[in-house]
Amino acid sequence: GAGPAGAAEIVRALVRVYLESPLDEDNRSGAATALTAILDDPAARVRRVMAEALAESADAPRVVIRALAEDQADIAHLILSRSPVLTDAELVDMVGGGYERVRISIASRPQVSIGISAAIAEVAGPDACVALLDNPGASITVSALKRMVERHRHDAAVRHCCLLSPSDAADKQP
Repeated sequence: GAGPAGAAEIVRALVRVYLESPLDEDNRSGAATALTAILDDPAARVRRVMAEALAESADAPRVVIRALAEDQADIAHLILSRSPVLTDAELVDMVGGGYERVRISIASRPQVSIGISAAIAEVAGPDACVALLDNPGASITVSALKRMVERHRHDAAVRHCCLLSPSDAADKQP
Protein backbone atom coordinates (compact mmCIF):
# COMPACT_ATOMS: atom_id res chain seq x y z
CA GLY A 1 0.00 0.00 0.00
CA ALA A 2 0.86 3.65 -0.19
CA GLY A 3 1.02 4.07 3.58
CA PRO A 4 -0.63 6.89 5.52
CA ALA A 5 1.14 9.68 3.58
CA GLY A 6 -0.01 8.31 0.23
CA ALA A 7 -3.47 7.59 1.55
CA ALA A 8 -3.69 11.17 2.88
CA GLU A 9 -2.89 12.54 -0.60
CA ILE A 10 -5.55 10.30 -2.14
CA VAL A 11 -8.08 11.55 0.44
CA ARG A 12 -7.20 15.19 -0.33
CA ALA A 13 -7.76 14.55 -4.03
CA LEU A 14 -11.04 12.69 -3.43
CA VAL A 15 -12.37 15.49 -1.21
CA ARG A 16 -11.37 18.07 -3.83
CA VAL A 17 -13.26 16.11 -6.52
CA TYR A 18 -16.29 15.71 -4.22
CA LEU A 19 -16.44 19.41 -3.29
CA GLU A 20 -15.25 21.12 -6.48
CA SER A 21 -16.20 18.98 -9.47
CA PRO A 22 -19.60 19.01 -11.15
CA LEU A 23 -20.51 15.38 -10.47
CA ASP A 24 -23.70 13.65 -11.53
CA GLU A 25 -25.73 11.99 -8.78
CA ASP A 26 -24.13 8.53 -9.26
CA ASN A 27 -20.57 9.83 -9.15
CA ARG A 28 -21.37 12.12 -6.20
CA SER A 29 -22.88 9.17 -4.34
CA GLY A 30 -19.85 7.03 -5.18
CA ALA A 31 -17.46 9.68 -3.90
CA ALA A 32 -19.50 10.01 -0.68
CA THR A 33 -19.40 6.24 -0.25
CA ALA A 34 -15.61 6.27 -0.70
CA LEU A 35 -15.26 9.05 1.90
CA THR A 36 -17.45 7.04 4.28
CA ALA A 37 -15.24 3.96 3.79
CA ILE A 38 -12.14 6.03 4.64
CA LEU A 39 -13.59 6.62 8.13
CA ASP A 40 -12.43 3.07 8.92
CA ASP A 41 -8.79 3.86 8.09
CA PRO A 42 -6.72 3.01 11.18
CA ALA A 43 -4.29 5.86 10.46
CA ALA A 44 -5.50 8.96 12.29
CA ARG A 45 -3.48 11.08 9.84
CA VAL A 46 -5.76 10.00 6.99
CA ARG A 47 -8.96 10.84 8.90
CA ARG A 48 -7.41 14.15 10.07
CA VAL A 49 -6.68 15.13 6.44
CA MET A 50 -10.29 14.36 5.57
CA ALA A 51 -11.54 16.42 8.54
CA GLU A 52 -9.30 19.37 7.58
CA ALA A 53 -10.53 19.25 3.99
CA LEU A 54 -14.24 18.94 4.86
CA ALA A 55 -14.47 21.00 8.08
CA GLU A 56 -15.64 24.28 6.54
CA SER A 57 -17.74 22.90 3.68
CA ALA A 58 -21.52 23.09 3.82
CA ASP A 59 -21.55 20.41 1.10
CA ALA A 60 -19.63 17.75 3.06
CA PRO A 61 -21.49 14.44 3.44
CA ARG A 62 -23.47 14.52 6.71
CA VAL A 63 -22.65 10.92 7.63
CA VAL A 64 -18.91 11.62 7.30
CA ILE A 65 -19.11 14.85 9.33
CA ARG A 66 -21.08 13.14 12.11
CA ALA A 67 -18.51 10.33 12.31
CA LEU A 68 -15.53 12.70 12.30
CA ALA A 69 -17.21 14.74 15.07
CA GLU A 70 -16.93 11.61 17.23
CA ASP A 71 -13.36 10.70 16.26
CA GLN A 72 -10.31 11.24 18.48
CA ALA A 73 -10.05 14.68 20.12
CA ASP A 74 -7.93 16.59 17.57
CA ILE A 75 -9.98 15.31 14.62
CA ALA A 76 -13.32 15.93 16.34
CA HIS A 77 -12.20 19.48 17.24
CA LEU A 78 -11.68 20.35 13.55
CA ILE A 79 -15.29 19.40 12.80
CA LEU A 80 -17.00 20.58 16.00
CA SER A 81 -15.36 23.99 15.89
CA ARG A 82 -16.08 24.69 12.20
CA SER A 83 -18.50 22.45 10.30
CA PRO A 84 -21.63 24.21 8.99
CA VAL A 85 -23.15 20.77 8.32
CA LEU A 86 -23.87 20.27 12.04
CA THR A 87 -27.22 21.78 13.04
CA ASP A 88 -27.84 23.76 16.21
CA ALA A 89 -29.98 20.88 17.50
CA GLU A 90 -27.12 18.41 16.95
CA LEU A 91 -24.63 20.76 18.60
CA VAL A 92 -26.91 21.29 21.62
CA ASP A 93 -27.23 17.49 21.95
CA MET A 94 -23.42 17.17 21.79
CA VAL A 95 -23.04 19.86 24.47
CA GLY A 96 -25.50 17.98 26.68
CA GLY A 97 -23.99 14.57 26.20
CA GLY A 98 -20.43 15.49 25.52
CA TYR A 99 -17.12 15.75 27.18
CA GLU A 100 -15.71 19.11 28.18
CA ARG A 101 -13.34 19.09 25.18
CA VAL A 102 -16.40 18.74 22.92
CA ARG A 103 -18.03 21.71 24.65
CA ILE A 104 -14.88 23.82 24.30
CA SER A 105 -14.73 23.05 20.56
CA ILE A 106 -18.39 23.98 20.09
CA ALA A 107 -17.98 27.15 22.18
CA SER A 108 -15.18 28.28 19.85
CA ARG A 109 -17.19 28.05 16.59
CA PRO A 110 -17.15 31.21 14.43
CA GLN A 111 -20.86 31.71 15.23
CA VAL A 112 -22.56 30.32 18.34
CA SER A 113 -26.32 30.71 18.57
CA ILE A 114 -28.28 31.74 21.65
CA GLY A 115 -29.50 28.14 22.05
CA ILE A 116 -26.02 26.63 21.97
CA SER A 117 -24.75 29.33 24.35
CA ALA A 118 -27.61 28.57 26.75
CA ALA A 119 -26.78 24.85 26.67
CA ILE A 120 -23.11 25.58 27.38
CA ALA A 121 -24.07 27.94 30.22
CA GLU A 122 -26.25 25.22 31.73
CA VAL A 123 -23.94 22.19 31.62
CA ALA A 124 -20.39 23.12 30.66
CA GLY A 125 -17.41 23.45 32.94
CA PRO A 126 -15.51 26.69 33.43
CA ASP A 127 -13.12 26.13 30.49
CA ALA A 128 -15.94 25.86 27.94
CA CYS A 129 -17.72 28.84 29.52
CA VAL A 130 -14.54 30.93 29.22
CA ALA A 131 -14.14 29.82 25.58
CA LEU A 132 -17.72 30.93 24.94
CA LEU A 133 -17.29 34.26 26.74
CA ASP A 134 -14.07 34.94 24.82
CA ASN A 135 -15.75 34.18 21.47
CA PRO A 136 -16.74 37.37 19.60
CA GLY A 137 -19.09 35.30 17.40
CA ALA A 138 -21.13 33.98 20.34
CA SER A 139 -24.65 35.26 20.98
CA ILE A 140 -25.08 35.15 24.76
CA THR A 141 -28.17 36.32 26.62
CA VAL A 142 -28.11 37.98 30.01
CA SER A 143 -29.81 34.91 31.50
CA ALA A 144 -27.04 32.67 30.13
CA LEU A 145 -24.42 35.00 31.61
CA LYS A 146 -26.20 34.87 34.97
CA ARG A 147 -26.33 31.08 34.79
CA MET A 148 -22.57 30.87 34.16
CA VAL A 149 -21.95 33.18 37.12
CA GLU A 150 -24.24 31.08 39.36
CA ARG A 151 -22.57 27.83 38.35
CA HIS A 152 -18.94 29.02 38.29
CA ARG A 153 -18.78 31.95 40.71
CA HIS A 154 -15.74 30.36 42.39
CA ASP A 155 -13.77 30.16 39.14
CA ALA A 156 -11.52 33.20 38.67
CA ALA A 157 -11.41 32.93 34.86
CA VAL A 158 -15.21 32.85 34.55
CA ARG A 159 -15.57 35.72 37.04
CA HIS A 160 -13.02 37.70 35.08
CA CYS A 161 -14.87 37.16 31.79
CA CYS A 162 -18.35 37.76 33.21
CA LEU A 163 -17.90 40.32 35.91
CA LEU A 164 -14.85 42.39 35.13
CA SER A 165 -15.99 43.27 31.61
CA PRO A 166 -19.74 43.90 31.84
CA SER A 167 -19.68 46.19 28.79
CA ASP A 168 -18.23 43.37 26.67
CA ALA A 169 -20.82 40.97 28.02
CA ALA A 170 -23.64 43.40 27.31
CA ASP A 171 -22.43 43.76 23.72
CA LYS A 172 -22.79 40.01 23.20
CA GLN A 173 -26.50 39.85 23.83
CA PRO A 174 -28.67 39.80 20.72
